[in-house]
Amino acid sequence: MFGAELGQLGPWGLASACFMLVFLGGLIPRWTHNQRINDLKDLNNKLEAALDKRDEQFDRLIGQNEIIVHTLEEIKAISKETRPVS
Repeated sequence: MFGAELGQLGPWGLASACFMLVFLGGLIPRWTHNQRINDLKDLNNKLEAALDKRDEQFDRLIGQNEIIVHTLEEIKAISKETRPVS
């Protein structure tokens, strides 16, 4: 049914139908499609690696902050013990 309708459109109708298919991405060669998919997969892998690195850095910073907090609490406790009473 759809083929008969395209045939009735004439050459300009067929040309405009082809233009719309190309414009909307319906007539993309398979190698172009596969290349785009592979590019997106590579980008996704790079972003996942960057997120993993960021998570590792956050874990290190959290560990360092815990050490700093513990050290400051110890300094505060020692300063309270050695402070002269007035």
